[in-house]
Parts: sequence; structure tokens; C-alpha cells
Amino acid sequence: MRWTKEAREIERQRMLANKPWEHPKTKEGKHRSSQNAVKYGARSYQFRLLEAQVTEFARGCRQINFIHGLSY
Repeated sequence: MRWTKEAREIERQRMLANKPWEHPKTKEGKHRSSQNAVKYGARSYQFRLLEAQVTEFARGCRQINFIHGLSY
């Protein structure tokens, strides 16, 4: 995509107004950003679900190894 001078200036003004590169300064902003890991990161529902499935799979593997006397 090629930027026109007008579009580039509009985007520049939008970025200067929003300043997305700055960190939150208010107590509310800091709290809101601290919750990002719950939605997107290692504390998200999908991650915890996958972690539980992997744990259950590993438990099953250990039981099979114990029953059949396998070792690595």
C-alpha cells in the first residue's frame, strides 16, 4: 500500500493524539493493562485448557509406563 501525503499526515496526527507507545499512567489504566494476560496470555482460558489436557496426557503416559514397566 502506498501512502499519500494526506493519509500519512492523518495517520501521524492520530498516532500523536493516541500515543499508543506510552504506558498507562493512571491507576485505572494500569489495572486494565494488568488484565491483558487473563485474556490473551498465559492465564487465558484456552491456555489453561491446553495445559490441563497436556497434564492429563502426561499422567496417562506415566500410568502406562508404570503398568508395563517401561522406562526411558
